[in-house]
Amino acid sequence: MRKYTAILLVVFGLFLLADPFYFYARGMLRQFQLRQVWAASLDSGKQSVGKYASQGTPVARLMIPALDMDNIVLQGTDKETLALGPGLTASSVVPGEFGNVVIAGHRDSFFQALQFIRKGDAIALETAMGTKYYTVYLTDVIEPYDTEWTEQTGEAYITLITCYPFEYIGAAPLRFVIRGQQAE
Repeated sequence: MRKYTAILLVVFGLFLLADPFYFYARGMLRQFQLRQVWAASLDSGKQSVGKYASQGTPVARLMIPALDMDNIVLQGTDKETLALGPGLTASSVVPGEFGNVVIAGHRDSFFQALQFIRKGDAIALETAMGTKYYTVYLTDVIEPYDTEWTEQTGEAYITLITCYPFEYIGAAPLRFVIRGQQAE
């Protein structure tokens, strides 16, 4: 009986581990594929942009060299989209245009490296209109209902939002926000 119980526990444990592994592996594989699609769309000049793109369509490439971070940003923030990459929020301007570009991502996958970001770090946002560069000037921990960071302002910003704390297991109670100002 102990033998069967041990085997059952091992199988159950492997089943529990398979779901998160599948989640991360699928997202990383999709990002690899999206980089190829992104490069081809830039080369051909045929690219959907921002609010005109359908849900899950690549709309920008987000790069933070200090963190060795390079992700394709997708249109939207629904569960399926965020499983495949960071998402452009509904309140955002079209990447590359003047205003507040707001991008959300999971803290335990594509935005995990953001826990190490520092003021002064450079952020590059590549779009069909070219690459815009931003400098991080603020990081903060906020409540989930604090939406002032997603609002439009008279400045050229990039705002990255993820859940916080990073080491939390399950649905995290707070949000970590990074704000960068466009470099002159």
